[in-house]
Amino acid sequence: MLDMSDRLMALAEQTDALVGIYDPVGRLVYANAAYRRTYFVEPDETPLWTDLMRRNYHAKRGSCVSHPDFEHWLSSCLSRRGTKPSMIIESDLMDGRWLAITESTLPDGWMLFVACDVTHQHSSGRQVRQERDIAWKFAHTDELTGISNRRYVMSALAALLERGCPTDAPMGCLSLLDIDHFKQINDRFGHSTGDAVLVEIARRIPAVLRTCDAFGRLGGEEFMLILPHVTLEEGQATLTHVLAAISRPNLLAEDPAHIVTCSAGLTPIRPGDQLADLYSRADQALYSAKRTGRNRTVVSAACEA
Repeated sequence: MLDMSDRLMALAEQTDALVGIYDPVGRLVYANAAYRRTYFVEPDETPLWTDLMRRNYHAKRGSCVSHPDFEHWLSSCLSRRGTKPSMIIESDLMDGRWLAITESTLPDGWMLFVACDVTHQHSSGRQVRQERDIAWKFAHTDELTGISNRRYVMSALAALLERGCPTDAPMGCLSLLDIDHFKQINDRFGHSTGDAVLVEIARRIPAVLRTCDAFGRLGGEEFMLILPHVTLEEGQATLTHVLAAISRPNLLAEDPAHIVTCSAGLTPIRPGDQLADLYSRADQALYSAKRTGRNRTVVSAACEA
């Protein structure tokens, strides 16, 4: 007798719907036959979502990407992907098909991807939905970097506080990050180089985050990072990786040896936290990181007491 898991696997292989499962770092750990055919995945492969998108883009297959800068598009997707319990989108493929995609994400970052072919559904309704999705994305995207803007990350934080945590698991951590000596970069190299620094940092950070982590630009040289359901120690470890990714060489084309650093303030999210108080704790910790030497993470003093 087949048990339930065996039956689910057999059904998944048989269905025409695309089914994929991603782990918290964005690695495809399961894909059914329909998914593998559509996105050109070998049966024994477990690629990262970013690598899968890159190779299909360069091979001119898989998902259609209309943005002229693929990496800009990828950073934009990563800043929002998996940051909500459920997200529904429509996407077109290079072979002309249209997919209705549902991405469902658990609090720990595991994601279920399910897509159905809707190519033959009425196109007028699809156009209306596309226009709606484009308008929503425009309203929640930072124009320069392509990642989430202040409106999106603040709404994501508010939603996390509203959901709370139904188990004994931690609610997570909030971090504010600020580029060190950013005015000096603008003054020395020009504002176009400063803009390029912001764009490159927006590309580097998502590579060390989980699928469910939310990341966005608040404005100027300041960013916000939301880490759901991690302990304070895990949050500190993540910020160590984030700051290391930012400070790698070759960030400035004009001076590859120049090292750009960031300071970060970190605070745990606690049950009953109000958004303004939570933000204030992270902001005070960020100010302390800047004041005590920069290129470091400081935990909110209220949490250390």
